[in-house]
Amino acid sequence: MKDIIINNSVTALIRDLAIDKNLPIAVILTGSFSRNEQSLLYLKNHSYVLGDIEFIVIFPQSKANLLPKIKCRLKEISGKAKKTLYNLGINCEVEYTPACPSYLKNLSNTIFNFELYHHHQVVWGDNSISNIFNQIDPLKVPKIDAFFLICNRVAEQLLLFKKLFHKSDHIDIIDFYNIIKIYIDTMGSVMIFNGNYKPTYRERLTFFIEETKSNNKDIYIHLLKFKDKFVLSYESKLNPTIELFEKYWKIKNFENIDKDVVYNCMKDVARMLIPVWKWESESIIANSNQLKSAKSSLKIYETTPPVINIKMWGKWVKIYCLNISNYTFNFSIRFFSINPQLLCYYEMYQIYASLFSSMNGDKINKSHVTNDMQAIHLGNIDRVTKTWKNYIRTT
Repeated sequence: MKDIIINNSVTALIRDLAIDKNLPIAVILTGSFSRNEQSLLYLKNHSYVLGDIEFIVIFPQSKANLLPKIKCRLKEISGKAKKTLYNLGINCEVEYTPACPSYLKNLSNTIFNFELYHHHQVVWGDNSISNIFNQIDPLKVPKIDAFFLICNRVAEQLLLFKKLFHKSDHIDIIDFYNIIKIYIDTMGSVMIFNGNYKPTYRERLTFFIEETKSNNKDIYIHLLKFKDKFVLSYESKLNPTIELFEKYWKIKNFENIDKDVVYNCMKDVARMLIPVWKWESESIIANSNQLKSAKSSLKIYETTPPVINIKMWGKWVKIYCLNISNYTFNFSIRFFSINPQLLCYYEMYQIYASLFSSMNGDKINKSHVTNDMQAIHLGNIDRVTKTWKNYIRTT
């Protein structure tokens, strides 16, 4: 199945680029397929790729100025490739990203590039393109990149939470898949903070289990409580089956998953995630030299819980800070005020944390959030997630 997906995706790409007389130097497979960790679910005589298949298409350096135009063309081709796979009984998103050799020579220290360096596969064209990769040192992957990884997953959780509030929105297995990924990526994020990042899910889980046996850090003690969920998420990611989802995740209707099941799973995610977010954000803030010169442009009100009014994108927004101490709160506001990306993540997180501030209810209703937070939720999630998409990094 993996080879069928790769071959048809590459064939569709090269066929159309040949017609355009714009053949690339090489086509590089990346992401979960290159690590042999793709998620394939077989359901009703159809195959579903939970996630996507990703390629980097390398064009001659002389075409660097044409990459925006080429990107639009590749988007058209990806639609054709997806249709071809669907006709073969396979649901799979296909993503082509154009680049030039200079991109590979100057890889920055990010999670995505670390995984790209270690697990890329040249599936068409000049194999020697691998020789020009800039080496990535896991110890040099910045901690803030780990923080972004978690925040990207929080945004997906917010979008999923919004679906829970709208009766017309149904939740399918792809939505639920984001719950599985957040466990694994949180584990990976913590590893980056400790300089032990592993590019594959197998390596992450093995290392995490060994690390928790001897590491006495509070964050590891906290995560150890969710060890079974990490293992289950790993199994669900690499070998998703109907039997597994029915037995462990209590999912029976894959086309319209019960919202109460999803909400209960999201509550567990919140219990696991919120302390990690707090730990990472405080660490970044405490070690930031920018704090010394940062000036607050925000109005801070010392109330319980702390509340801030922020003017973002022409609109005043009230945010309740439920999970960060006053000390950290004051410093974090000064830090985030000079970094729009972090401010967006911070606001997004506060909505997320507030939505799950009451963890005892079994049903989804307005009692889970105050009237103010309900208004913030309904009014701001679209805007916050839209802004987040402008900043999102591929991870």
